[in-house]
Amino acid sequence: MKSINLLFLSVFHFFICAISGIIDWYSQMIIVAFVSALVVIYLSKKNTQFSFIILVIAPFFIFYSLFSILLNSYQTFPIWICGIIVTVIIIAGQKNKILEIQSYVLVLFIVLVTRIYIMPNLFAQLSNVQNASKFNFIGVSFINENNKIIKFDSIPNSIIVMDIWHPGCLPCFRTFPDLEELRKRYKYEKNVKIYSLQIPITNGSTININELLHKYHFEKISFINETIPKNLGVSSVPITLVFNKQKKCIYAGSLNTNEIINFSNIYSIIENNK
Repeated sequence: MKSINLLFLSVFHFFICAISGIIDWYSQMIIVAFVSALVVIYLSKKNTQFSFIILVIAPFFIFYSLFSILLNSYQTFPIWICGIIVTVIIIAGQKNKILEIQSYVLVLFIVLVTRIYIMPNLFAQLSNVQNASKFNFIGVSFINENNKIIKFDSIPNSIIVMDIWHPGCLPCFRTFPDLEELRKRYKYEKNVKIYSLQIPITNGSTININELLHKYHFEKISFINETIPKNLGVSSVPITLVFNKQKKCIYAGSLNTNEIINFSNIYSIIENNK
């Protein structure tokens, strides 16, 4: 192929792979893998030399991997690692026609495993996991839906799950279906308590909390005022806290209910401490 065509393909590959990150990292991993594979297959069918194929796709992987490593962006590691592995496998398949179909199947398997298992577990391990020991709720009181005071100390010896949220936080609402499923699973177990813990909104807000939560049946409580969570170390929401029967916080992070996720899976945390 002419040099100008190879340059165009290299720019095309770099642009598509880089811009796909706007969607999300999961989608970017898939797009990088398959765009790289398609470029390799296309060039191979054109009888392009192996060295030229590498030159076409290398710029993106060199730039992206260095960028990822220098910024310690571990969440993006699977994107370029998977892409490089896929590229090597496709090249091997193109050089040995007997293995061509097997290479496609192997690539599909690698991409699916990375997307379904590796990336969710990596994200769960790296994102929003905080030092649980700093959350001490001893002596803290809450208000329930009936405007009655509930003292944290008076909750019977149980595993306590508290999903802390704020009405002005859109991502907080996305945890409610998972919290409801958690409630359903443990609704007959008296030694597991599930709470939705709201940070109060400022006076004058027009947000109707009851309307937002009416379809969910988990127990709803709130801090007495909005300064209390700050004093307790709650700096961002949503965050899920799990307390053991001694009321010591043993987990602080995302509400991970996907059973494929091994790290910080909320069901495993509860079962291991019951």
